[in-house]
Amino acid sequence: MKRFIVFMLVLLPLGLAAQEVGQASFYADKFHGRKMASGERYDIYSFTAAHRKFPFGTLLKVTNLLNRKSVMVRVEDRGPFAKNRVIDLSYAAADELGFIRRGVANVEVKEMIVRKEYLQSMTLPEKPVLIGNCRNPDNIKPVLGRFL
Repeated sequence: MKRFIVFMLVLLPLGLAAQEVGQASFYADKFHGRKMASGERYDIYSFTAAHRKFPFGTLLKVTNLLNRKSVMVRVEDRGPFAKNRVIDLSYAAADELGFIRRGVANVEVKEMIVRKEYLQSMTLPEKPVLIGNCRNPDNIKPVLGRFL
């Protein structure tokens, strides 16, 4: 059975980071398990996204402008292919943002950059710090809430 392990890394938005506003949609369930453009397999429970321009692996903060909820996602695919959309999100990310029923949401997308000088000033443990470990991804949300 798949296990979910969460590690924390403090991310600081950089003043020059890219930002855009537009509509977001989410991947249909039928894509679960299929390969994305990055080579990774799509998992409806992961926090991933498709974007036209950002390089694979880029971390983005996506905020639903209606309810102000935000999530962090990693770019793993290309798209969306609908011209009026700026980003396609995984099911889990869309659920967290609260727009599964509507299907689309007006969002703000910000590129998140880890600043090198911040990382260099940190004293990192020899081994990663485990914050949560569970079989069901829904069980990790209460644990993460204490740290975010």
